[in-house]
Amino acid sequence: RSKRFSSLHLQIPVMRCVAASVFTVAASDVTLFKISDDGKQCGESTLDAKYESEAVSFAGLKEGTCASQGYTVDDGTTVEKVPVIGSVTVHKYTKAAEIETVAVGSDVTLYKISGDECGESTLDAKYESAAISFAG
Repeated sequence: RSKRFSSLHLQIPVMRCVAASVFTVAASDVTLFKISDDGKQCGESTLDAKYESEAVSFAGLKEGTCASQGYTVDDGTTVEKVPVIGSVTVHKYTKAAEIETVAVGSDVTLYKISGDECGESTLDAKYESAAISFAG
C-alpha cells in the first residue's frame, strides 16, 4: 500500500508550537504485478484499489510486488494509457544473473545466465570461489 506524507503544527502548553511529520498508509491503494510470458521481466504498478478487480480479471495482474517474486533489478519505467484509469506508471524489473555449479572430478564447470545469454567455463575447482566472486 502506498504511503502519503504530511506535516502539521501542534500547540502544546509549555512547549509552544511543535512540528510533527505524519505518515499515513492510503488504504485505497494496491500494488499489483505481472510477470511476462517468457518470464524475463516483471511489471509493477500501484493504483487505486477500486480498479483492482478489473486489473486482475482483464490484465491478469496479481496483488504484490515484483521483488516478492525475485525480480529485483531495475529495468526502467513506462507510462501506459489504460481505459477508465488513465495513465499508469509501470516499474519494470528483471532477475539478477544466476551462477550454477556442476562438479567434474577436480574441475568445475560454471554457468552464468544473464538475460537471454548463457556463458560456460570449465576450470580447476580451486579457482571456483574466485571465479564466482569475480563474475557475480
